Amino acid sequence: AGVLVLSPDSLLIRLLEMDAWTLLVYRGVLMALGMVLISRLFDSTPLRQQFMHIGRIGAWAALCFAISTVAFVNAILHTTVALTLVIVATSPLWAALIGRLMLGERLDMPTFIAIVTVLAGLLLVVGQSQQAGHWQGNAAALVSAIAIAATFVLNRKNKHINMVPAISISGLIAAAIAFPFANFVPLPAYSIGVLLAMGVLVAVAFAL
Repeated sequence: AGVLVLSPDSLLIRLLEMDAWTLLVYRGVLMALGMVLISRLFDSTPLRQQFMHIGRIGAWAALCFAISTVAFVNAILHTTVALTLVIVATSPLWAALIGRLMLGERLDMPTFIAIVTVLAGLLLVVGQSQQAGHWQGNAAALVSAIAIAATFVLNRKNKHINMVPAISISGLIAAAIAFPFANFVPLPAYSIGVLLAMGVLVAVAFAL
């Protein structure tokens, strides 16, 4: 259900008219705060204990999701929204491949055929868009799809543990990556409102 958020989220990113790195700092901090609030509301376990419980797998999931977040925002700002969403939508197929490699999960023939077909279609669509100079955004979208697929697989491996704190940590990692490149200027009330809406939307969606 959380993946459905990417469409309105991408429009909010475009509405902000802000450089990727500055946006990522705000987005990461808001995501972290939102997920902490959700953890407090829906899990009675002490917050420190929740964060400790995610373990090494949770830490890797946080890193993968942070990479996905950084790549997604850069993709939205460097290629079309439609193309970004098409590429990111391939993440379940990448998750099937990663699940096979990491967890030894069975990859049945229909899934394998679907992967080959979708990748062939993706190559065709991306190849046509390269003429418009969108290759950086397309590459970022592909990185986002693979990174979020890895996050899904790691969460599945740790499914007995509440992984919401890992998403909170991922927000801080994304903000830390972006901070040295950010350009902070006073924000108008409109931009603050859009940022808050985006923070709530992302936090709620990825907690589902």
